[in-house]
Amino acid sequence: MNVSIYDYPREIWVTIPFWEILVKAATFLPLITFGIFGNIALLCIIFTIRALRTPTNMLIANLAVADLATLIICPVMFMLHDFYQNYVMGCVGCKLEGFLEGSLLITSVLCLCGISYDRLTAIVFPKKSRLTMRGVTVIIACAWLAGFLLALPLTIYRNYKERQWKNYLETFCAENTSFLPQYWHVLIGALVWFPLSVMICCYSLIFLKLDRYQKRVLNREHPISVSYKRKVAKCLFVVLIVFIILRIPFTTLVFIRYYRFLNANSDQIGKDFQILWYVSHYLMFLNAAINPLIYGMTNDNFRKAYNKTKIWKCFWKSGPVKKVDPRKKEPAVKIIGHLQPRGPCGSDKFVIFSDWVIQPKQEVQTFESRETKSSQLKATTDDVQTKSERKSLYACNLILADQFQGKQNNIQSAGFI
Repeated sequence: MNVSIYDYPREIWVTIPFWEILVKAATFLPLITFGIFGNIALLCIIFTIRALRTPTNMLIANLAVADLATLIICPVMFMLHDFYQNYVMGCVGCKLEGFLEGSLLITSVLCLCGISYDRLTAIVFPKKSRLTMRGVTVIIACAWLAGFLLALPLTIYRNYKERQWKNYLETFCAENTSFLPQYWHVLIGALVWFPLSVMICCYSLIFLKLDRYQKRVLNREHPISVSYKRKVAKCLFVVLIVFIILRIPFTTLVFIRYYRFLNANSDQIGKDFQILWYVSHYLMFLNAAINPLIYGMTNDNFRKAYNKTKIWKCFWKSGPVKKVDPRKKEPAVKIIGHLQPRGPCGSDKFVIFSDWVIQPKQEVQTFESRETKSSQLKATTDDVQTKSERKSLYACNLILADQFQGKQNNIQSAGFI
């Protein structure tokens, strides 16, 4: 149809009002900055500390990579699409916008499914083999491949078009209306319903296992183990609730768009639809920004490692370090458990420990005796010279060893040299 003889039927405004641009930019910039900083910090922690390079943490690192790419690419393209009346990103932007956003978001949620499964095997099936580095590599590769394949129709069935009106040149990114409206339900299934089902199943089994574990094994196992597993479950529960809250608006957007398309509603891009479109995308990007906060601040290992990173030190100055005067000699006596510097032979006379040195024992002895415990106590001065004094000190050492023999399992083994 030749529309060059007609005027553009809608109001021509080119860009949204300047105050609206400022408000939206002010809401997006802190989100992008916080998300990029958090994901980079999480990646630095995992790849600089060798002890944290576990299969589970590799999945978290892959999630951080997907979230980081989402926050760098998608919000910029979204704001360019939202600020201008015409489509200003051209043919390349039309092909890549939906593809990149869809593939990165799908990869992110598939990583969440992998993390949920790993937590399930760790808590519910601890005796079975858990994920190995090879298995994690396969999961990561499959997540990225599935993300690209499922988002591929957004490249094939979207085309950049120009329409010349009498008083205006309209540019837009058109969708294939015979395929994409039905495809959006597949996309919603990959972004919301499938990961949500996996998380609900995994976390429900984890909570059931924890309840049974607490009832049956609490009396036989140390309560710290129960507390740790319950803490992990709470972290996963937070992930699930956040995921549901932040994905509901986008799911609602797709359903509203589909039903308006079926009813041939000409006001499909009305004000209410634009507000929902903006809020739903903002919450999707918010999910990518707070994932490092969920996995970092709720994990003691990540939190301790995060406080020691250079990135954290650039933004947070640690407290003053207490200076030690080298001229002031600290006493070598250390109280271990209930050890007191009083004579063990029953007298009120204090034992002179000023010339005794406390060092950790180098070898763990399985069969301890009075001779081995007393052999760890050797004087370093010439105060004890006579044979009688040596015998008296030897007897005191034997009593001291007997008094603390039962406490060796609760304190760190120490030797007196």
